[in-house]
Amino acid sequence: MRRLFLLLALVVWCCYGHGNHGQGDHPGQNIPADQFNIHDPKITQDEAHLKEHLKDQIDTNKQMTPEEMEFHYFRLHDTNNDTKLDGLEIMAALNHMGQMFKLQPQERAGKTPEQIAALEEERQKGALKYFTDIIDRVLVTDDINKDGYISYPEYMNARKRDFAQYQQQTMGEEINITEDEAALYDRQIRLWGLDAQRRLRAARVLLIGLRGLGAEIAKNIVLAGIKSITLLDCTESTEEDGCSQFLISRNDVGKNRAEASLEHAQRLNPMVEVMSDTQSADEKSDEFFTKFDVVCATCCKQSTLIRINKVCSDHKVKFFGGDVYGFYGYMFADLGEHEFAEEVPKPKQKEEGGEPDTKKAKKEEIEMVTVKRSVTFSRLHSALEIDWSSQAALRKLKRTPNAYFIMQVLLDFISNNNRYPDSTQKEADIKLLIEQKTKTLEKLKLSPSVVSDDFASFCFAELSPVCAIVGGVIGQEIIKAVSLKDQPHNNFFFYNGVEGSGLVDNISSP
Repeated sequence: MRRLFLLLALVVWCCYGHGNHGQGDHPGQNIPADQFNIHDPKITQDEAHLKEHLKDQIDTNKQMTPEEMEFHYFRLHDTNNDTKLDGLEIMAALNHMGQMFKLQPQERAGKTPEQIAALEEERQKGALKYFTDIIDRVLVTDDINKDGYISYPEYMNARKRDFAQYQQQTMGEEINITEDEAALYDRQIRLWGLDAQRRLRAARVLLIGLRGLGAEIAKNIVLAGIKSITLLDCTESTEEDGCSQFLISRNDVGKNRAEASLEHAQRLNPMVEVMSDTQSADEKSDEFFTKFDVVCATCCKQSTLIRINKVCSDHKVKFFGGDVYGFYGYMFADLGEHEFAEEVPKPKQKEEGGEPDTKKAKKEEIEMVTVKRSVTFSRLHSALEIDWSSQAALRKLKRTPNAYFIMQVLLDFISNNNRYPDSTQKEADIKLLIEQKTKTLEKLKLSPSVVSDDFASFCFAELSPVCAIVGGVIGQEIIKAVSLKDQPHNNFFFYNGVEGSGLVDNISSP
């Protein structure tokens, strides 16, 4: 894997420029320039380090987007402001790596000044060749128009290419399971196999929304043994969280939900890296979501869900959405073109004569074989924007779960009122919900009688049992999607607590 030269300077400065000198061998001596492993996508997101370099040029109190960080780091080394980098500017960008080739104290020990000088001269010659090889390689691979310079568009093109390669390789890389992990995950390894557990150990998950449903999802996938999870929520915890959000203490009411959930989520499994982020999902750039293998969005408005789903689908990131409204809950999944392994009974060849099949079945165990299958998912906007006046849609109407239309009503209610139904003003919100039902069903070209007005009384708060059911299904589907084991739910799961029913349905426009 190869990363653009501008990132190289920052990588090495981060790794070797803060007190790590003198530990181990010199990377410049042992790793060829074309094999130097610098492909960590977190590097360009290290805002603190970047601001230190640019403190005299930008407002360091402002939080930068990934695009701004990329641009400012490029501009830092474009000394003549021509939006291109020549060989000298490339060399200047690599100057941060000088520490790699300096003699360490243990190397100087026991040597005469003449020996030290000779060693330093030899090291400097090696550094020059090392840097020259890197510059030549960058110009060959990233100078698209072959003019001898790297322009900003060429730089960004290389960044996007390398990041896409990183994503594809990370999900496929083999993660070794340690003895401690094998002991901890013994039961699930027996259930779904070592290869599936390895895939889980490589998975980076973003979980948006830390109310009751988010807590259930976090619990399920952290215990399963993923690589890392980022808890993203910009809201503060309330008294109502005590009904279903078990990761937040009642003493933490008023604190940010993601930060308040961090400690207890980490205690569930110390082998999983748990991080918190207090920004809103709407404030995040598209590139932010591409850093993960799975994005699960809860407590989001419809427009936010559709936007994140599009970004994930375009970058082959597995997407899940879901929410709980009182007695109702749902899950939506978009895994794109998804391949999975499934165990099925092995077909038996017919045998002439012998005992009847019914008697044989009692004596013999059914032999199972693993087969590879694939399934195609649709995007969320396709599943929501259906013309129900068409003949094809009307034929499906009777078998479409009632909770699908209730979900549409509640998504519209939240978008229009910028809040969930409020139990402290229940009577007023019941009227608003019934009014919203009429508008939503009219928009879908359906009669208001499709959904009874009674639903409005059951849409308040997050009920713990409903969160547990929907969160259990979403957690299970994330594990199946990452491990590539068993057929996933395509594409909705609906839970109706009033009827006590849970249904899976594939709903999308033609």
